[in-house]
Amino acid sequence: MYAQNRSALLEALPRLGLTLAAPADGAFYVLADISQHSQDSLDFCRRALAETGVAMTAGVDFDEARGHRWVRLAYARDPAEVADGIARLERWLAR
Repeated sequence: MYAQNRSALLEALPRLGLTLAAPADGAFYVLADISQHSQDSLDFCRRALAETGVAMTAGVDFDEARGHRWVRLAYARDPAEVADGIARLERWLAR
């Protein structure tokens, strides 16, 4: 399940205008660079949650100096939920 979710997320990142901020060899999450969309990861995460229902973790929670440009996306969910989250983000970021 995690491998399937990881593959789906890595495939979707370019469509979302996101790039990897670090190698995706962690447990069950990726760090994505959001600088194409925002320079404030906390605000980005708040807006995403309010407007799409997709929760992400702001990079500043892990690195106060450089984390403003990235978010952590976990994929430890049912594959259908991960696909739904990707679709929601895709619609939101396309606006």
